[in-house]
Formats: sequence, structure tokens, C-alpha cells
Amino acid sequence: VMASAVRAQESPSPFDAVSIKLNNSGEARGADVFYFPASRAVGTRVTARRIVLQAYHLTDGQLSGGPAWFDSDRFDLEAKAERPGSVPQLRQMLQIMLADRFKLVVRHETKEMPVYMLTVGKNGTKSKLLELKPGEPAPRLAPPPPGVAGNLVYRGNMRDFAETTLSLGDPSRIIGRPVVDKTGLKGDYFFAVSWAEGENFMTAVEDQLGLKFESQKTPMDTLIVDRCEKPSEN
Repeated sequence: VMASAVRAQESPSPFDAVSIKLNNSGEARGADVFYFPASRAVGTRVTARRIVLQAYHLTDGQLSGGPAWFDSDRFDLEAKAERPGSVPQLRQMLQIMLADRFKLVVRHETKEMPVYMLTVGKNGTKSKLLELKPGEPAPRLAPPPPGVAGNLVYRGNMRDFAETTLSLGDPSRIIGRPVVDKTGLKGDYFFAVSWAEGENFMTAVEDQLGLKFESQKTPMDTLIVDRCEKPSEN
């Protein structure tokens, strides 16, 4: 899961409408939230750091620099795209928005840092991961039982799944490191995992999916903020 620059050949479009407002509701009014509903990017009580993390799909340790207010001022953000877009496309649009509204200037630097290598667990994956053929519908699942703190249902390849683990709320609260796919599995799979309050997410993945997170160090792309200005509200 590395920072990816906006690629000129993909010609990403900016959002058609962007609303940014300073949130002064105070810490007691709820946690920060960032998510990507259909063709939108929505953040509530998010810091500029959180927006950059989402735009470049980074863990906190991959981002450094920024002014004093970068981690303290909180914003409500809603950005809409006229055409349907995938989450990677919406992230690219966020990068454009940050350059335009926050005057964000960043540079990339490769650093060796702790990561999790996603590997096949000792129990294998044949009985735990359902491989889907092209066009085959995903199975229907019953609602999660009471007491479930988190639930991830996902269809995609292993690299997508490794990156999706960073989308579970604030990355630093659940994973905290980049996740790199080293399973060698090439198919399209159906992932369904749930975990209880206080349960370790990575342990749940190993028990329920047969995949394991192995701690290692490897060179990774990191981002340094050289410039960021407070946006005008609208």
C-alpha cells in the first residue's frame, strides 16, 4: 500500500462540487469519520492530515510534515463527482482538491519502515476463502450477530483486500502499518470476516480466512508535506 501520485495519462477529473466547513463542535460531539459513498468523498470532523491520508491511501507513519493546525483544526468535507467513480478514482480527485483548496505541496521519499506482509496462514486458504469465477455472484450472508464490533464483506483480489484493510475507519486504530500482499493468490475472492469488541482484527482474519499478517521491514513510499494552507470555507 504505497502512495500513488496522480497519473497524467489517466487524466483524473476534479470533483464537480466541494463543500469544506470548519467544524467547531468540540471533541465531545463524536469521532471523526471519512468514507466514500457513491461518487462522493465525505468527511466529518476530519483533520487535514486525515484527508491527506485518505487521498493517498497511507497509514499515519507514511506521512510527515505539515503546519501546526494540520493535526488540530477539524473540517466537514463533502465532495461530489458527477460521474460514477471507483474509490481509487475518488482518491485521485481528493488529491486534486487538496492541491486546489489546501494549496497542498508534497514530495515522495522512500524509507524503510515496519509493514505487515499478508501471507497464507498455516491452515491454508482452500477451506476459508471462496474463489469466485468471472461473473459469479457473491453469496448472500446473514446479518452479523449481536456483539459484533466490526464486519468486513468484500469481493476482489488479494492486493485489493490488503489495501481495503486500511479503509476500516482510522488506519492507525486497526492496522497501523502498510499491508503488502505476499500470498501469491491470483484469483478473485469473497472475503467475509467479523470481530468482537476487544478482539484483534488480524487474529480474526487468520482464524476466519486463513490469512496471516507477518511483521517485517521493507522500503516504502512515504509523503512529506512541504506546504498546506487553511482552505476558505464554502
